[in-house]
Amino acid sequence: MRKVGLVVLVGLGLGSLVSWQVREHDLFWMIRAGEEILQTHRVQTVDTWSYTIYGKTWINYQWLAMVIFKIVYTIGQTDALIVLRVFLAALLFALQGLIIWRALGSSPEPISGWTWQRWPRWLSAYLLLAPALYVAVVFRLQMRPDLFGYVIFSVLISIWVSPWTENRKIFCSALGLLLWTNIHSGTAVFGAVVAGSFALAAVRPFKKTLACLGLFVLTFFATPQTYRVVEVLLTFFLHYEGYNPDFQPLTLKLFDVGKFGWAATLWLFLTLAAWRRIFYCRRKRIPLPAVYSNFWVASGLGALLTAMCVKHIRVFPYALIFFMPVLATASDEWLKKPSAPKFL
Repeated sequence: MRKVGLVVLVGLGLGSLVSWQVREHDLFWMIRAGEEILQTHRVQTVDTWSYTIYGKTWINYQWLAMVIFKIVYTIGQTDALIVLRVFLAALLFALQGLIIWRALGSSPEPISGWTWQRWPRWLSAYLLLAPALYVAVVFRLQMRPDLFGYVIFSVLISIWVSPWTENRKIFCSALGLLLWTNIHSGTAVFGAVVAGSFALAAVRPFKKTLACLGLFVLTFFATPQTYRVVEVLLTFFLHYEGYNPDFQPLTLKLFDVGKFGWAATLWLFLTLAAWRRIFYCRRKRIPLPAVYSNFWVASGLGALLTAMCVKHIRVFPYALIFFMPVLATASDEWLKKPSAPKFL
């Protein structure tokens, strides 16, 4: 229990660092949209607010997040929104502890020669990786629907590295995808692709695999917008040409340490460490945790997410959360070396 308490404490500590004032540029627009949904009991399909595009089709793909924001804002104004941001960020970092614990196993075996002999290896890896993850993704820890997505994505990863039965993994993944696609259909595709790929690698027989994939597809379209979410995805990933900085590509100027550089540099370091571990385990025939032991699944999804990070920096959190079980084994291996620091 003390170890769990320490994970929660670290999560709360990192989460409290995002307790800055509300400055998200479109948050109050989303609150207003949520208010309209609660008043009319329907999700918007036509733009009735804008003068220039009045009457045009509006695909509201994040309606549930808007409703949540409105409810929270009604309870405590901006202070309540800050509390929600801190809570979700703390939950996100605490979930990394669960992922690492499941990736390395729950054995309390300490690392020989360490000062605090009671600390298990998974906890040492968590204390190393959690702050690094914070620095790499802090620029995305905004009070936006994406923050819910990071939490749900972490839950999905923890499910598929767990010792649960296939049926339990499938059922819980479907529930997570159903929630996510109504919170933000544009990013729920990350969860659908990753969970679907894990199912292809781990679920047997093949008929059951197909049924699992069909279920995931159905949950992805189980929104008030149904098939129109496809248009959202095409706009985001293929045809987006807006000014939103979230969609800017990874360029050399972003490595300026005086500005965005710490996040970009640490993302690059962690990504290279994950790839090195994947290929090292492949060459030495060392199994990675759970479904990550399938080289083609781990490398295929990793390559996809890495490429998307280069195209859109907003994908940083999803890629690093996906690599967390791999980074956990890499950290564990490094911490065993005599040259590793002894203060953890």
